[in-house]
Amino acid sequence: MLDALVHDFVVSHAAMAIVGAAVIAGLSFAAVLGWRRRRAVARQERRKRSVLLAAIAALTTVVAFFGLVTAANLSTAVNPRPALLGFFQGSA
Repeated sequence: MLDALVHDFVVSHAAMAIVGAAVIAGLSFAAVLGWRRRRAVARQERRKRSVLLAAIAALTTVVAFFGLVTAANLSTAVNPRPALLGFFQGSA
């Protein structure tokens, strides 16, 4: 019974790590496209270039956040027992 619970815990965290990696790839691709588009905008259009730069910065921040969450899910999938024990004991 406990082994099945640990197995399901590992599978769910591994799945979330895979989904997180896909999100990171998609957001990184969007940031690169934004950067390329910004380079194509004339320097005289400062407002448009600034908005694109802000969007790229926001995407980069979200990529970093998803990277952290994905790393946490991956580490939990690799070593699930401390996280599962902490959950059952009520620690954060």
